Amino acid sequence: MKLQDLLEQGGYVQTGYEKRPVSWTNDDGKAFAFFVIVKKEMSAADSEFIAWALKETDDNASMLARRVHRLARFAPDETGGEPEIIPLAVAVKMKPSLLAAIIKAIDGVVIPQETTEQAEKNSTRPRKSGTNSSRTVSAVGQSRKQSKT
Repeated sequence: MKLQDLLEQGGYVQTGYEKRPVSWTNDDGKAFAFFVIVKKEMSAADSEFIAWALKETDDNASMLARRVHRLARFAPDETGGEPEIIPLAVAVKMKPSLLAAIIKAIDGVVIPQETTEQAEKNSTRPRKSGTNSSRTVSAVGQSRKQSKT
């Protein structure tokens, strides 16, 4: 097999964006509905930028904020305009509930279906004490687990 054959069989990151709905309720109980534009697939650079939060010691340490900044754009309303980049400095100041609502839209696009299904299967297994019980499992993490068996 040649490298080009491998790349042509899905080795390239998908380009483009997908418009996704977001619903969020603020602390006063007021509901908001809006759209974000989400990257179709995370690149290696996106992944590294988000993971870098683990090494940060300042206010930019939020992995959620970094995911929102890197993978989502605020979609213009019906009046038109260009999608807005969500600056990292703004994302780190967002309420966790708002970040989570946007992350839900991101996960609907960025996480491949088979990874989501595998995460759901894994979430029903008994876990050792102290392990992460997060529902979302990265494709990289899954491939590492599979290669060890």
